[in-house]
Amino acid sequence: MNGRILHLVGTPSAMPPQRPVAPLAFISYRSSDEPWAAISLRNALAARFGTQAIFIDAASVDPGEDFRPALLRAVVRSSALLVVIGRHWLAPSSSGHRPLDDETDWVRTEIALALFTCVPVLPVLVGDAEPPQAHQLPEDLKPLAYHQHIRLHPRDSDRDLQWIADRLEQLTVDVPTAPRIRVRTKQ
Repeated sequence: MNGRILHLVGTPSAMPPQRPVAPLAFISYRSSDEPWAAISLRNALAARFGTQAIFIDAASVDPGEDFRPALLRAVVRSSALLVVIGRHWLAPSSSGHRPLDDETDWVRTEIALALFTCVPVLPVLVGDAEPPQAHQLPEDLKPLAYHQHIRLHPRDSDRDLQWIADRLEQLTVDVPTAPRIRVRTKQ
């Protein structure tokens, strides 16, 4: 587990488990790799489940709010984390280093936290992107290589987005809400 996800304290709610009214999907994406796919996912899922059911970085964090705990809270409260993976997801940045190898990379942190807290992780491969192999991933993300992916094709995006929304709904329909988890970050 990434050392940045600092301290998780979980306590089950006193309330009995309830089914979520609508799935809460967290969309994790790299802004330098197929951002149109993340926006298309957000728009399609928000149209079906409502904008409050979809979490996507800046659109879901209030101005002036510390985004770090907001992101971490949203990951652990999500019914599923959708990881948008394009052809350049594993590629080095302009500095020559892969962002995913940096423990402070937010995409890595989001995925590692979801894997650690057993939030279902759905890799969404964009176009002809290949699924990442375990040997290409940092240790805390290796399980991602074994998660069944879904695909989003630019030419068939309406059909694919409908299919993804159906799978998300199917995934979450019988899942009780997760225990409340407080996420604390080191200052």
